[in-house]
Order: sequence, then C-alpha cells, then structure tokens
Amino acid sequence: MDSVRELFPVITRFRAYLDTASAGLTPSTVYRALSEALEEYASRARFELAELVGASPDKVAFTVRTTEVLKNVLRSLAVGLGDTVVGVDMDFPTVTSLVGSLCRFRGCKVRVVGGKGIYRVDDLRRTPDDTVKAVVISSIQWISG
Repeated sequence: MDSVRELFPVITRFRAYLDTASAGLTPSTVYRALSEALEEYASRARFELAELVGASPDKVAFTVRTTEVLKNVLRSLAVGLGDTVVGVDMDFPTVTSLVGSLCRFRGCKVRVVGGKGIYRVDDLRRTPDDTVKAVVISSIQWISG
C-alpha cells in the first residue's frame, strides 16, 4: 500500500482521500509522462506554427484560455482617439466585453456589424474605413455555430 501512496504525493499526509468529485488524482508517474509528451508536442507545434507565420519559435506561445490570448492581442493594438474597432452583434459576450473595455480605456470607438450570428464577408468589407484599425470576430459564432 505504501508504494501506491507514493504515486499520489498529495495523499501522503492523510490516511485516506475520499474526494474525487468528477476527476480523481493523477499518479505522479502518469503526470510526468503526460507532461513530457505534451512538452514534446508543444515544441513541434511551436516550430511548425512559427514557420507558418514567419516567426521564430520563441515568439509562439500557447495558452489554455481564449480570453487571455484575446486580452493580450487587444492590448498590443495601437488604437486610440479617432480609431475604430469593429465587432459583430452576436459574438461571445467575453469578446464584446473586452473590445468595449479596450475602447473605453483607449478612447477609440466600437462599430458593430449586425447579422444576428450570421455574417458574410461582404458585410465586413462594407464596414472598414480609414479609422478602422482592427476587426475582431470569432471564427465560429457561439449562438449560430
């Protein structure tokens, strides 16, 4: 039994661990194997993505949250007074919230393209003018799929 307990470092301090809820504890051997495999896959993917976009692999990052990435991308935009950021009326609420926050903070305007979840390229082509610095739209709409 002690050799089994050693596979689960978190329970070495307790006699029993009874709370698995929807996911149980991962044995340390499995955790290490998965971590190594994921690092190998991430390394390959980082190299291939860097080649695809013409960047060096150290400029490619992975994250588990789309919101985190979108925040970072929006922060990197050089938008301010007199600029416009285009969004769509039925995008995921986090997307519209982040775009709205960016423009409130930076002083740019938000222009919303209507379509109720169905957007054609022509709808977006009609929107830009010289003030538009970015168009933020999800590739799949959360309402219409």
